[in-house]
Amino acid sequence: MSEKNYYFPENVYNETFFSEWEKEYELPENFPDISRLIRADSNPKINSVVINSTNSSAASKTVEIEGDNTFNILYHSTEDEKIHNVIFTDFFNIKEDIKQNSDNLIPTAKIFCVFMSCKVISKRKIYIKAKNKITLSVINNKSLNIPSGDFQNNILHFNVNSFNIQTFLPPTTINYNLEEALTVDGTYPPIERIVFTSVRIIPLDLVKSSGSATLNTTVIFKVFYESQNKYYLFSRSIPVSLSLEDSDIDENTLLYYFLSITDQSATVAMDNYGEERIIKFSYSPKINLFKVKESQEELPTDV
Repeated sequence: MSEKNYYFPENVYNETFFSEWEKEYELPENFPDISRLIRADSNPKINSVVINSTNSSAASKTVEIEGDNTFNILYHSTEDEKIHNVIFTDFFNIKEDIKQNSDNLIPTAKIFCVFMSCKVISKRKIYIKAKNKITLSVINNKSLNIPSGDFQNNILHFNVNSFNIQTFLPPTTINYNLEEALTVDGTYPPIERIVFTSVRIIPLDLVKSSGSATLNTTVIFKVFYESQNKYYLFSRSIPVSLSLEDSDIDENTLLYYFLSITDQSATVAMDNYGEERIIKFSYSPKINLFKVKESQEELPTDV
């Protein structure tokens, strides 16, 4: 009698823990002194979550989480009577031990800043303290050998039932590098100096087809800029479709994803009338795609 391998997802670890960050930062040389702090934001993100199989204990594994903390600081300087935006980015590495010895573990993690404080300690230095909440989940793609064949004609008769089987496939990371040129209309003055920009991407729906899928999103672009000694906020949203090519995708594949922007920048260009009204954005969306294959199998329940 032959046997067949079946996989059953088993949630073996689900924990929430906190990671704290505390550091002094000094302004780059090309930035003027700080006179007044206006705003401070923290944007932590996770870049990778992997299982370290070299752990010395056979009964445990180490999950290694890598990411970065990005702090966006907006301040006013009396040196030039202008508002400036400075960004500090630092990488972090967190290791978490879990009591599992399987080789089929699939880890996922989410991060969120729950606390941040920022204060000016000198004209050139800023002190930042932040606390991140990290949720770590690990699924074991557990395998089970079950006899296969024509159970009704077998000498050992099996009772069989139809079971919904879910197989967790290895996750996929897809990176995109996109560009968009937006024109500031006549209700706004021309741009003299960009203070800061932001790009936010919002998922709308996911459409599957055989061997591929399309994630439809809305991308929101914002620009805070200076013109004629005043400050203006310009925003625009556009639809963007992200294509996912993957041979594992079909009508029986469940798709889960985490969508983020890993990098973004903006420059100003002149329009046809010689005014600086065109903003050229470069941004990099990233999708962490998790795939679950669904199937129905007739499996024996007893002998």
